[in-house]
Amino acid sequence: MEALVQEWGLDAGLHSKEEILAAIAARIDHLILTDFMGFIQLMYRLDIAEDRLAAVLDAEDAAHQVAALVWDRQLQKMISRKMQHRPPTTEEDLLL
Repeated sequence: MEALVQEWGLDAGLHSKEEILAAIAARIDHLILTDFMGFIQLMYRLDIAEDRLAAVLDAEDAAHQVAALVWDRQLQKMISRKMQHRPPTTEEDLLL
């Protein structure tokens, strides 16, 4: 998830999922407390589902749960991009 580390401007030394999620959660917590509208705009730009976001915002560990939503969404986008760019493997793929 190097792209996620770069996109969020995190320390390049972060390698584990837990470290990255903790760093994103800290950024999210700061945004929620200091620039809620900026936070909402960021979630919109990242295409985080509004219903899922609303469901976790009132939780005690909201920043960590939002970080997990961000992680999952970025992972979905990465998988989708890889699937779109895979070469055709069968005749049927070629016809599509």
